[in-house]
Amino acid sequence: MKPRLAVVMGDPTGIGPEILARALARAEVTAAFTPVVVGDARIVARGAALAGTAVPLAIEIVDLAHCPPEDVALGAALPRAGRAAGQALERAFAMAARGDVAGVCYAPLHKRSLHDGGYPFEDELRMFAHWTGSADVGEINALERLWTSRVTSHVGLARVAAELSVDRVVRAVRLIDRAQRAAGWPRPRIAVAAFNPHGGEQGLFGDEEPRVIEPAVDQARDEGLDARGPIPADTVFVRARAGEFDAVVTMYHD
Repeated sequence: MKPRLAVVMGDPTGIGPEILARALARAEVTAAFTPVVVGDARIVARGAALAGTAVPLAIEIVDLAHCPPEDVALGAALPRAGRAAGQALERAFAMAARGDVAGVCYAPLHKRSLHDGGYPFEDELRMFAHWTGSADVGEINALERLWTSRVTSHVGLARVAAELSVDRVVRAVRLIDRAQRAAGWPRPRIAVAAFNPHGGEQGLFGDEEPRVIEPAVDQARDEGLDARGPIPADTVFVRARAGEFDAVVTMYHD
């Protein structure tokens, strides 16, 4: 039996509703799972019209009817739009908690609008952790044969160094290892990126590599994970794309 997944419309002023409509119009998408769209049906219809397609009539829509399109101009960062996106996410998570759906997917969000709309979190991951009572959260990006996870995510670059720790690096390595094993990798080969240019040149400009990243890689390897690093960021992705690694753990977003 195909899993039922809640598919949330995303921010109503952005590209989310268009992406949702285009995705649901593709037969291979609906062949893989049974989508349950969560949001305002009028916003979904506007997105479909902009995308030049239509959401199949057979697809179930949980219509919250909470976001009139005339109140949320396209391309604007609006608290009302953020609140509508947050409310749709809350409904989807409640459905998952009850077992009505097996998981939640969501179209792009606008973090500023979410924040100003009444969801005072740095990003949606912290919001989800708050809703579910989860102490350990992380983010994974998957692109065919190359996956990444991050030690820090939606924080200003000026804060990154202070937020790095051996424990956080190890947790990011464990996360990507666990996820790739679940996806079929028998033993993921994980590269851990350096933080400073050229890996800090042995502490010449920055000690995060010997003080934080190297001990974290050693600990991960002691746990049986195939982790290697720190590897300077200007070469680690070249090596990963060449097939040397299955995943890269980075210290910060982008």
